[in-house]
Amino acid sequence: MYNPFKGKKCPGELHTSPIIRRYPNNPILTADDVPYEADYVFNAGVARYNGKYYIAPRVDVRNKNPQPGEPNMEFIGTGFGYSDDGIHFTMFPEIVRVHYFDEILPWVCDARLTVVEGELYLSFCFENQHAERPGIAKYRGSGMGTYFTLKTGS
Repeated sequence: MYNPFKGKKCPGELHTSPIIRRYPNNPILTADDVPYEADYVFNAGVARYNGKYYIAPRVDVRNKNPQPGEPNMEFIGTGFGYSDDGIHFTMFPEIVRVHYFDEILPWVCDARLTVVEGELYLSFCFENQHAERPGIAKYRGSGMGTYFTLKTGS
């Protein structure tokens, strides 16, 4: 495949626009801030919806004693929380559960949140029998761990 950038010189040192500033108290969310087991919390997607900020961080639990051939991660999932100010988040007590018909999708991770036509959506990766696949799910509100339902049509 043709890559138009291959072989070109780097344009020099890159800088972020001065209108964007890094929050000095990063990170705003760590493994200690979630109400379930987590070794790593990172790569969060955030969106403003109905006057609150919602966050969907990736949550990893490492395999404490992997044997040869076993994965390094015991669990990879997505947390979910909300905030009034976009800095101090209250996390829901369980990880995100994405329902697809009568199934709960495994390993929902690398999520991003967006609002489309007044509805909150989660885009994500999940693992199935074929490999990792992309998905998009609509927020249904909290309750009994059911937060999102996979979008299968209109």
